[in-house]
Amino acid sequence: MIGSFKRQLLSNLAFIFLFSFLFAVYGRLAVLIFDNAEAGLENTAASSDLSEKLILLDAGHGCEDGGTVGVNGVN
Repeated sequence: MIGSFKRQLLSNLAFIFLFSFLFAVYGRLAVLIFDNAEAGLENTAASSDLSEKLILLDAGHGCEDGGTVGVNGVN
């Protein structure tokens, strides 16, 4: 009876340890990914100079008039 209790206790502790370890690793990876994504956005925002760029917006069409067809044949 005592041996069974010890085995169950060790099994539970192993599960708790494994779950805690994986949770910590996942949390650390999420922080690293989030920080890198924010850094990329900051660099993009800082380096975007629109003074020499032309931006065209096509509101699009519908039904039979598909709108402008691009060089590659894409609507």
